[in-house]
Amino acid sequence: MTITAFDDDNDTLKYSIVESRTDDSRLLEIDPETGEITFISDPQIKSPGDGDFDGVYNFTVQAEDSRGETDRQTIELTMLPAFVPAFAQNAGFLIPGSSEYADFVKVTA
Repeated sequence: MTITAFDDDNDTLKYSIVESRTDDSRLLEIDPETGEITFISDPQIKSPGDGDFDGVYNFTVQAEDSRGETDRQTIELTMLPAFVPAFAQNAGFLIPGSSEYADFVKVTA
């Protein structure tokens, strides 16, 4: 996830996560230049490590310009399980070699 902020004067912005004992800020880090947010340790969907163990990570991001002016935004990031496609087992196709025309099957996952 990447945070983007805009400055009216086009100043360069630095990003930070505002630390708090009441949210999940201790579990995340942010690149001060790009605003890219990453987990310090990979989160586990089946046993979330957020403060109230509900898979919703709450934290506040701050953008600061070169003159020290700041703005903050509270973020609520919900972790959902990845969609895993299911394929039929033992699927097979028969293409007769004597056919003038043949159908081909392509599966991309």
